[in-house]
Amino acid sequence: ADSLSEFYDLCRGLELARNFQYPTLRQ
Repeated sequence: ADSLSEFYDLCRGLELARNFQYPTLRQ
């Protein structure tokens, strides 16, 4: 369960980073 929560945080971090790098795609 601990590794799963780390994996979830990692995916969320990657999504935030992608949204930050490409803000124009969200518009």
